[in-house]
Amino acid sequence: MHIDKALPFPACVTRYATFWIKCCICYFSENKLLYKERKSDERKRLEKDITMSTMSPIKDKKELEAMKKYFLGKNEIRNYALFCARINTALRIGDILRLRRKDVYDFGSRSFKKHLQLKEQKTKKRAEILLNKGAINALKKLIAYLNRNHVKISENTYIFTGRKNMEKPLSRSQAYRIINSAAKALKITGKYRLSFTS
Repeated sequence: MHIDKALPFPACVTRYATFWIKCCICYFSENKLLYKERKSDERKRLEKDITMSTMSPIKDKKELEAMKKYFLGKNEIRNYALFCARINTALRIGDILRLRRKDVYDFGSRSFKKHLQLKEQKTKKRAEILLNKGAINALKKLIAYLNRNHVKISENTYIFTGRKNMEKPLSRSQAYRIINSAAKALKITGKYRLSFTS
């Protein structure tokens, strides 16, 4: 920076100080803007997750039956069982996706259990959930379907897995898309957004 020699010393210092103050203000303003943009992006991602987590459930029985028939009609037995498990147990989708075959089936008595015993992912609390006929029948359909297609399943196998990777369960976003797409296809507008809490 060029210093005007004609200026007295205090004036020169003042000019330097003013220059650096402006630089600092500019620097922090730019960083504050970047910070706000990052926060905005994070907030949008969070709002997307919250939207997926807290949407209105389908309560109309006719619409519920229509969803079941939709999956069965397309021979999407896994998706049918997933939907039935969700509406019959009221478990959070994260807990449903973590279920393994041993959680629902008693290999000693060779029968489905009447209750699920699990540690909830969100609350970390132990819970006992009734497996009603609707849930059990859907799970039976799924197991029978896998057996017919010679899919190797063990007691530690996840119940709801991807078609390509049987080692991992479906993700929450995949589960959401499955249900959401079916409801849109059936034109269940305004209600198709199931309450898939994390």
